Amino acid sequence: MHSRIKENKKVLNAFVVVMSLLLLLSQLQFLSPIDTATAAVTDEEGFDTPTYQSIHKGDMYSTGNVNLGIKATEAQKKTALYSDITNTAYTAPNGYTRELIDVDDDPTTTNSSKAYIPVPEDAEIEWAGLYWSSTRYELTQQQYVAPVKFTTPAGKSFQVKPSNTYYGSGLLYGFGIDGTYYSNYADVTKLLQSSNSKGGSYTVANIPYPNTKLAYNYGYYSFAGWYMLVITKDKSKTRKAFTVYDGGLKRATGSGEKEFTVKNFLASKTGDLDPKVSVFAVQGDRYWQGDKLFVHTDNTWKEVTDKLNPTGNIFNSTISEYEEHMRDKYPGTFNPDYKNNLGVDADLIKLPAGYIKPEQKEIRLKAATAGDDYVLNTLAFAVNATAPELVIDKEVVDAKEKYEPGDEVTYRLRVKNIEPNSSSVDTKIEDVLDSRLEFVPNSVKIISGPNAGNKTEQVDYDAKTRKLTIRIGEGANATKGGIYTDKTPETTIEFKAKLGGEKVETEVPNIAVVQGVDELTGSQVEANDSNKVVVKVLPEREEKPGKLVATKLAKDINGGTLKVGDKLEYTIHAKNSVPDSILKVVKITDNLPEGVEYVPNTLKINGKEQTDVEDEDYAHIKDGTIYAHFGDLKGEEEKAITFEVVVKPEMANKKIKNIAIVETDSSKDKEKPEVETPVDPLSGQLESKKEIIGIKQEKFHVNDEFEYQIKARNKVENGLIKDMRLIDKLPEGIEYIAGSMKLNGNLLTDAVDEDEGSYEDNTVKVNFGDVLDTEERTVTFKVKVTQDALKTKEIENIAVVEGKTPDNEDLPPQKPNVKTNVEAKEPKVRKMVSDADEKEVEKATLQSIDEEFTWHVNYHFGNDIMNLEKVVLQDDLEDILTILQVKLVNSDGEEIEVIPQIDEQSKKVSIELPKQDGNYAYLANQSYTMHIKSKLSANVNADILTKYNANDGIPNKAELLFDQKKFVSNEVFVVPPILGKFEIEKVDANDENLKLEGAVFEVISKDGNIVCKLTTDKDGLATSIPLIVGKYILKEVQAPKGYMLMREPVEIEVKSGMDSQRIRVVNKKSEFVIPETGGIGTIIYYVIGGILMFVTLFLFVRKRNNER
Repeated sequence: MHSRIKENKKVLNAFVVVMSLLLLLSQLQFLSPIDTATAAVTDEEGFDTPTYQSIHKGDMYSTGNVNLGIKATEAQKKTALYSDITNTAYTAPNGYTRELIDVDDDPTTTNSSKAYIPVPEDAEIEWAGLYWSSTRYELTQQQYVAPVKFTTPAGKSFQVKPSNTYYGSGLLYGFGIDGTYYSNYADVTKLLQSSNSKGGSYTVANIPYPNTKLAYNYGYYSFAGWYMLVITKDKSKTRKAFTVYDGGLKRATGSGEKEFTVKNFLASKTGDLDPKVSVFAVQGDRYWQGDKLFVHTDNTWKEVTDKLNPTGNIFNSTISEYEEHMRDKYPGTFNPDYKNNLGVDADLIKLPAGYIKPEQKEIRLKAATAGDDYVLNTLAFAVNATAPELVIDKEVVDAKEKYEPGDEVTYRLRVKNIEPNSSSVDTKIEDVLDSRLEFVPNSVKIISGPNAGNKTEQVDYDAKTRKLTIRIGEGANATKGGIYTDKTPETTIEFKAKLGGEKVETEVPNIAVVQGVDELTGSQVEANDSNKVVVKVLPEREEKPGKLVATKLAKDINGGTLKVGDKLEYTIHAKNSVPDSILKVVKITDNLPEGVEYVPNTLKINGKEQTDVEDEDYAHIKDGTIYAHFGDLKGEEEKAITFEVVVKPEMANKKIKNIAIVETDSSKDKEKPEVETPVDPLSGQLESKKEIIGIKQEKFHVNDEFEYQIKARNKVENGLIKDMRLIDKLPEGIEYIAGSMKLNGNLLTDAVDEDEGSYEDNTVKVNFGDVLDTEERTVTFKVKVTQDALKTKEIENIAVVEGKTPDNEDLPPQKPNVKTNVEAKEPKVRKMVSDADEKEVEKATLQSIDEEFTWHVNYHFGNDIMNLEKVVLQDDLEDILTILQVKLVNSDGEEIEVIPQIDEQSKKVSIELPKQDGNYAYLANQSYTMHIKSKLSANVNADILTKYNANDGIPNKAELLFDQKKFVSNEVFVVPPILGKFEIEKVDANDENLKLEGAVFEVISKDGNIVCKLTTDKDGLATSIPLIVGKYILKEVQAPKGYMLMREPVEIEVKSGMDSQRIRVVNKKSEFVIPETGGIGTIIYYVIGGILMFVTLFLFVRKRNNER
């Protein structure tokens, strides 16, 4: 045996390295996206808030099983699966090839197992949760959240989808194959309740499990299994607080301890809690140990253990209930029925006293491991708890054997809380009365207990639902029930009800209910019914039927004719006109008509005041309807109800028609008395306003057109204005535009005719007639601003809206007005320039020094010119320009004969315009253009042009002078031609790489002026200044040392562009230097040189001969 264990350990150690590699690969797997699913999927550890919680009488049950087994011989299985927990040899699942377990004889399922849960038949299912868990190896999220098949003991099956999923990774040494896991949860309460399923064997099939690669391989700790937890209601059990937590708390080998706290825990205030815990965990192994679960109490950590879940190995693949294997405790109910469930733990454990304390609100726990990997999925606690148990008893006071119809019955209720150490708040009694019981108002009395005495504020009665509510307990008031502890004295309450009879003898039952809220948990206390009491009622006696007669009257309390705001009193009479008869339950309903409003607290029956609210008296008003209960009317008995209303404004000039309904239970026929009352019309009130529409501007100019809009209305709802009309006399400065008058968008004629509008004597008139509504009448018309408006520069237009009262008295007129500012149009000066292409622009570029160009100055004179003494057009040109021509044209292009003043020295052009008929009125709104043709002056040089080019060109602004006031144009520019330059390179004739320094050249313009001097540098280079494009003469005036001057000047041409043109000049030492760029030639130089040499030689020979 020991040798086999040793061998097994060697095998396990051999796989450590392989498992580590697989773990690394598994981490890469989780980098891939997770498929979306409907379940709430999380990688958190959970256990933070309760999944389920309640306090009631009942108990907690759990079960579970495994769906992944091993392939082994029967002898191997006996040792591996059925040995005692102390036998750990050969129990580790990695020593076997794996296979799915499938016990349900269903060819459509891939795996299944069956487990028994011992829920008593007399208990009720309060809550049930189903959990299932396995590895995520090779599974997508969509696959591991797929539904399982859940089958009840009766054979009814359901597809159950998870509502919550916890997942994770990081288990070591081949646990979960690649270290992964998932845990699914679904609430199956309704499934059990609807199928009436309680105790018995349940089957769970199709737990998602991979079917590829290493899924069944030897050497891995894979797992698949399920767990079900059931909480029951059972009055035969003690009251307990049940709290369920779940999650996916992982502990990997060597990860040590993990503390966590479950919160919102419930426990009794005092006494023995008798704590129990149900645990569901996966991947815990019998062979590998060191797995522990601790509870922190009394400042120390206490381990959770029992006989089947010993210290250091709580998660050892057992499915147990209170220290017994469930397969042994309930034989034949599990399939498979292993003792070693291969990584699935489902244990129900009793905790020792003191592990959990009374009134504890949270539990500190610690999950630890030293050598075993596991995942904790569920922790469910059940501890004794207290909750109020309210009991109620009911009886009839001085009960009779039988009652006559109409007799009153006194009911007595007794209430107390029989649960020690509990407290109920908002405690109340509810009693829904039978239709043959009529509650007697103000009859509730608290005989003993808190708040004893006659009570009305603690009582509500709803006549429609017939529900009587009595708030009881310490501190009960008009809105909320009081506190009821086990020490609160018993409360005794009495109330009365009147019995109704039928044609036969009847029995009238009654049951009351007491309920409240548990102060500890805030949850509703289980409602308890009282015993049922029954009274017998004799049959009704036959009586002679009566006849209902109803009338209705209306009276103006203010006297005279009825006006808006007056009070109107209605009286409705109901009478039984037949002697010695009876009319049962006579009722009046009066739905008040529109146009009147009830006057509060004016309800009276037979002169006795009634409240407006629905209470114990006989009349009330609700939602605009008067209700009255006259009760039974005996023969020739009459009753009347009166109430007042106020006439609302909308009833002006109308009639108020009010119809009541009077009915009795003695007849199907209904009386409908009615009364109609006329109301005088209201006097209307005028309201008007005036504005300019269509144009949003603060100031207008002469000849501008705009539109006035006048709105007028009667602002009194249901008021009358007779002969409502509009009169608008136009002021000086505007004139009416014929045919522009409209009423509500419809054109009106200007003539006095059948339509509502007219225009005569500079006045707009519109008649609206009699107006009863409050709709606006909109009048619009257009006007044009005249020259006269410039006298005051403001137009105030005042309209008058008039009308009369219904009594033909004049109403105060409305005078809507609008002021309009009129502004003279300011003169404007706009300048442009055009060059040879004749296109007018703000910046023109000249292509040559001789190119002509034209300045164009447009003068718009505006309209405020009547009082001017002098109008001058003026343009001051730059000094470098020559003026060639000046002309002035009007807006039609016609030339105007004027003599422009041109100052050749300052280059200023001015034209003074003449008056006509002693003024400048002819210039109003006119536009003239002055054209000045010019060119660059002949003496312009490159320096001047360079200066202007550096500032965007030659600028110019024109001016318009109105007396001393100056108006200046925009600035335009003429850009002179682009300058050019050249570069001289001086080199030796025999060696081009020898650059000659110190050569001096003059650059001479075509008119013979020297424009610049150039001296070559050490590189033989000299660059000219910027020059006007054109031809120049290059003359060398000083040669480099040891070289001859260039005898002939050279003509060069400077082209536009600042990129230097290079001219190469070559020289020979002690010889004439011949420029490469040209000259007269070399022949003459050779001839002259030869002659000089010959003459010199001749003279030298002759002198020698003479000396001899």
